[in-house]
Amino acid sequence: MKFKILHIVFVVLLLHSYCQIYAQTYSECKKTVKSYYDKGIAGFTVPSGKKVHYYHFIFESEPWEYNPGFKTKVDTRVYLSKNQTQYITEDVLVFKDKVATIMKINNPKIIVVSDPEEENDEEEQLTILKMFTDSVFETSHILDCKKVVNSNNQRLMLVTMLLGEKAMEVTDVEKIVYQINISKNILEKIIMYYVVGAKFKKSMMEYVETDLDYKKNMSVPVLDLFFDNNGKLYNKYAQYRVVDNR
Repeated sequence: MKFKILHIVFVVLLLHSYCQIYAQTYSECKKTVKSYYDKGIAGFTVPSGKKVHYYHFIFESEPWEYNPGFKTKVDTRVYLSKNQTQYITEDVLVFKDKVATIMKINNPKIIVVSDPEEENDEEEQLTILKMFTDSVFETSHILDCKKVVNSNNQRLMLVTMLLGEKAMEVTDVEKIVYQINISKNILEKIIMYYVVGAKFKKSMMEYVETDLDYKKNMSVPVLDLFFDNNGKLYNKYAQYRVVDNR
């Protein structure tokens, strides 16, 4: 009888120790993901001087129901300087500075000219995003955390996070998988799985490249990229229809 009691006590202590280690491990996983995520968000700051920040992403999304007309993959490049931002995809290009915002749509061929956004709009958006993601991380739970090696013999950390009820309500996202490339020291992929009834089943954002000292001339005002001194559209854009919303 004494042996049985000692055995039970030993098992209970062992389980308690295991649960503590397990909780600590998951807690460390969340901290690790958060630090990599913050490092990525921190990169989205307005550079000083003549510096240019360059970001290359690939966005993929999968709807619940197959739609042959739906584009599932979008290659996006972002160029950010002190006074100008450029978003480049195959179908849509956006050029923004303190004077104007120009959207060039390739199909149908339209160039839309608008007033510039508020001067601090991007910084405010990043601040709001940071506050929201802090809240998401705080209320979410780690479902899985593991380390694997990919086909290139690079060490990865895969962390699966279940969102809290409020965050799930706001975003329609049920869980997120973060893929950290430990060998490269970067967060290289985020996969989001949506709740049933949402527009998408899942979406993925892959970080292809980041260069915080990219060599590119972004000193030319965005209007001068499309229009001459008389406000006439350059000949190479002659097939485009201009919509001026200013």
